Amino acid sequence: MSIQELIQQSTQYSQWLIAYFAMLPIFALALGFMHRDGKGSDAPWKYVYSVLIYLSAFPGMCAVALIGYQLFFLKGNLLDVNAAVYFLPVVSMVVTLALIARNVTLIDIPGFDRLSGLLIAMLFSVVLAIVIMKTRILVVFYGSVFWFFMMIIFIFVVIKVALWFAFRKKKED
Repeated sequence: MSIQELIQQSTQYSQWLIAYFAMLPIFALALGFMHRDGKGSDAPWKYVYSVLIYLSAFPGMCAVALIGYQLFFLKGNLLDVNAAVYFLPVVSMVVTLALIARNVTLIDIPGFDRLSGLLIAMLFSVVLAIVIMKTRILVVFYGSVFWFFMMIIFIFVVIKVALWFAFRKKKED
C-alpha cells in the first residue's frame, strides 16, 4: 500500500479521524479539571499528559509534512484536499498542546524534551528536503511521495546521528 492509497483510504473514514482528533483536545481539557491546580506535573497526571502529547504531536507533524509536499512538490490546490486528513491533525495538535500548557509546564512532562527534539528534527528534515528539491540538486526525485518520504527519513537519520555524535556524554562512548 502506497502513502497515496493510505490517504485515499483514510478519506473514506473521515468520521473516525474527526472523532479521534476532536477527542484529543477534549481529553486535554478534561484532564485539567481532574487534578488540582499546580498538580499536573505529579504522577500519574504527567504520564497521561505525555501519552496525550505523543498521540497528537506525531500525526500533526506528519500532516505538516504532507501539506508541505502538497504545496511545494505537487503544486496542488489545498482547497481540493480532505480537511480531516490534511488540516485537522495540525489544528488538534496545536489546540491540545495549548490546553496542556495551561495545566502543566511542558518541561515537566516525561519525554517532552526528546519529543520536542524529534519534532524539530522532523521539521528541519522536511524543510531541508524541500530546499534540496527546489534547488534541483537531487535529480532522482520525480514527484513520488514515496521517494519524498524516503529522502526525509534519510535526512532525519543523518541529522539524528550527527546530533548524537555532537552532543553525547563522555560515558556514552
